Parts: sequence; structure tokens; C-alpha cells
Amino acid sequence: MSYFADDWKKWGGGQKAPIGSLKDIELHEKLKNYKKLVAKRYRVVTPDLITKYLPDGNLWISTKVDGELWFAIKREGEVALVAYNGRCIQNVPVVEELEKQLKDIKTAIIPGELFALAGKGRPRVGNVASALGDDEKAKTLGFKAFDVLECDGEDYLYKGYNDRFEILEKHFKDGKRSCLVTTAVGEKSDASDYFDEWVKSEKFEGLVVRSEQGITYKIKPFVTIDCVVMAYGERQEGGRAQVRELTVALKRDDGTFHILGNVGNGFGESGRAEWHDRLSKLQIESTFRMANREGTLCRFVEPEIIVEVKCSDIVDTDSRDNPVRRMALSFDEKKG
Repeated sequence: MSYFADDWKKWGGGQKAPIGSLKDIELHEKLKNYKKLVAKRYRVVTPDLITKYLPDGNLWISTKVDGELWFAIKREGEVALVAYNGRCIQNVPVVEELEKQLKDIKTAIIPGELFALAGKGRPRVGNVASALGDDEKAKTLGFKAFDVLECDGEDYLYKGYNDRFEILEKHFKDGKRSCLVTTAVGEKSDASDYFDEWVKSEKFEGLVVRSEQGITYKIKPFVTIDCVVMAYGERQEGGRAQVRELTVALKRDDGTFHILGNVGNGFGESGRAEWHDRLSKLQIESTFRMANREGTLCRFVEPEIIVEVKCSDIVDTDSRDNPVRRMALSFDEKKG
């Protein structure tokens, strides 16, 4: 009988148990709580603002691996990889290596990035899902440890990263399938150099920079998306109507428009007024109602204006890991 999940054999070769299989409810809550805290601590910094927004002092500059957040856990002599949603993995090569690395520790919770080797190029998060669904591909799984939540019963969540990094170096520095995430200690000027070396070369997805102040920064290249303007929110400024934000969407293969979200940056004051003059002439009726950030209803427009939106990340879940859902709308020239 396993500490982590019951009846492993029915879950694909005795290796992987599905979401919600973790038996220890208290442990499961710890993992979910860590996910929420990490999401709140991360601050996104664009590459051009590295030296402006990163703090002075020692920084731990790490590569960002394109994978999933999992935890290497040891309990009652057993080791497993566990996701915050309660899915468990045992009896695969990466866990066998973890067992050796954690042999001198009684209990441990080590957050890290679960990834799967790709045939060509750097690992992608989609490779993980493929490996989890195939026993043979599960052999390509790897683990990059980047934090310490618990070690030998001691809580490390609020300790300085220097203390946590010492534990990671001790146990994961020389690993192969399971190892310490590539990390350099330096200052903010060094972060720019490492971004050029590690990210611009397309070897890694981005950088994660941890500071002495306990704040973690995520640095990734810009992503640009061509979107159609579906609606706008307005405000009054100086007696003149202005655009507060644009609601943008992507056109799907079936002709419907899938709303992405709102864009409120990138306008000058005069630009907001000019956008209002332009969009107000395209306003149409809509049976769908949507509020803007001012608390008033958005005004829908004919979907004919294309804009390029620049962002640093694309996510499909919120900070509580709930799916981000947006409406898909149809357009009729007569009905709106």
C-alpha cells in the first residue's frame, strides 16, 4: 500500500495515478497553498526594463523551463512526484533518481518544474501531457528543482532564498534527470546578460529572478497577437469622451469571435479621444452585455478594426487555478 495513492497498478503500468489521487489531504492543501502564494509573489518584468525594475543586491537568476509545477515529496520512506491537483507519479526513472538524492532526508517537499525532453529544440509544456499519457514517453520526464517548501519537518516557505538554495545545491547540484535548475548569483546588470545568453538564443523560455526581499520576477520575451476590436469602455475626461479600454477577440474557424480580454494600456490622452471618435461611429446593437472597468456597459462595434496586442505571458487559469473562460460571440450585419 502506497503512502501517496491506492492501487497504483490500475493507473497505467503502476506509474501514474490521476488527478485527485493523493491520499494526504493536509499535504494536498500545502501544495495548493504554495501554488497560490507563488502566483501572488511573481512579478512580470519585460526584457527592456530589467535594470529599471529589478532591485539592488544579490539575485538568484535561473532559467525558466517550459513545463509544469510539480513537487518532489518524501514521506514515510517513499518518494513521489506530485502535482498541486493531487496527481502522483512513481516508478519512473526521474523518481528513481529522486529517491537517491533524498535518501538522507526524512521528509521533504521540493517544488520544481516537471518537463519532458523534446525530439528537437527545447522542452515544451505540451510534451509533459504527452509523456504523462504514455508509459514509454514517461522515461523522458525530468525535474528541475527550484525551491524548498519543507525539509526534515522544518518549514522553509518564509526563510530567505539563500537558505533554501543551499539545500537545493547540496542534494540536486549533480543530478541528471532530476537536478537543480540552472542558476547564477549576480546583480540586475547580470540578469540582462543572462537574458541575452539563455533566452534570446531560444535555449530557454525565460528567466526567473529571486531577490533577497522575497520577491520573484519572471522575465519573458514579448508575445504579439493580432486581434479584432469587439467593444470599448468609455470615460469622461476634461469634458470629452475617451476610450477607457478595448475589448479584443480572435476569430475562430467557425466565424465566431472568441473574446480574449481587455486592453487599457498603450494610449496617450489624445489617442484615447481619437479612438472614441473612431469607434463611436461603428457602434452596433448587442444582445450580449458586458461591464468594463468603470462599472458601465461596454459599447460593441462592428468587428472590422485589427490591432496588434503585446503581452508578456498567456495564461489559461487564474491565481486560484480556475479556468479562464471567455464568451464566443457571433456577428450579424443587421442584428449586431
